[in-house]
Amino acid sequence: MTRAATLPDLSGQDFLSLYRCEQNPRGKIRLLALHHLQQGLQIQEVSNILCVTRKTIYSWLSWYQHSGIDRL
Repeated sequence: MTRAATLPDLSGQDFLSLYRCEQNPRGKIRLLALHHLQQGLQIQEVSNILCVTRKTIYSWLSWYQHSGIDRL
């Protein structure tokens, strides 16, 4: 049985603008993932779009939740 994920509040950031300004390719992917989640896509959908595991996306969410945008 799958458990429902509780996403942190992503409404306070403009991830798309941050994505466009980011120079680091890894950082761009992370910001794009959060943008997709902010737009209402499910974690599995974002995982499929970006070709990363769900576990990776959960890690990025945890980083953002605990350390903010600078950690990404």
